[in-house]
Amino acid sequence: MQPEELALSPDEGRFPGALLLDLEVYPIDQGLSARGVLNGRVIRECVRCVVEYEEPMSVEFEAEFRMTAQAKKGNRKAVAGVTSPDPDGGPANDTDEDDRDHYMLAGDRLDLADMLREHVILASPMHPLCRENCQGLCPMCGQNRNEAPCGCQEPRETNPFAMLRNLQQTPNSGTAKAAGSPRKPPKTT
Repeated sequence: MQPEELALSPDEGRFPGALLLDLEVYPIDQGLSARGVLNGRVIRECVRCVVEYEEPMSVEFEAEFRMTAQAKKGNRKAVAGVTSPDPDGGPANDTDEDDRDHYMLAGDRLDLADMLREHVILASPMHPLCRENCQGLCPMCGQNRNEAPCGCQEPRETNPFAMLRNLQQTPNSGTAKAAGSPRKPPKTT
């Protein structure tokens, strides 16, 4: 399978070569069931150091393609979770108890591109890292810390709540005062 067939954006991954599709298709009531694995290599961009890296990809999938009244009329749109339209023309609720995704089957050709694209996107990491211990870029000078140290001074307080340490709760008043400010002694009568 050629990567262009998946129509993925560059942010969703780029593929340096062809993808290998291992597929089993068998008939079910009013449709087909497809199960398999899509293997290949993907090029991603690390979110910490912004360096491109290549890694293996293996995406397992299982989906059902069902014939519907709309599909027979030429509607080729794949809709997850839809098995048949309701009488008003909208999607009906899926009543199958399995975890397979459901798509509409139109005509005599099985188009896997939309289904495979969805599975590749869902299998992609939300925050791709070139390696687990990636040190990222220096926030001061932009140096890639994986390549060499930059020598910049790290800000001492990176916690946005650090300034709250200087505040202290006064007894009985419920108001905060800066630490080190004089307190009034309690009144005694």
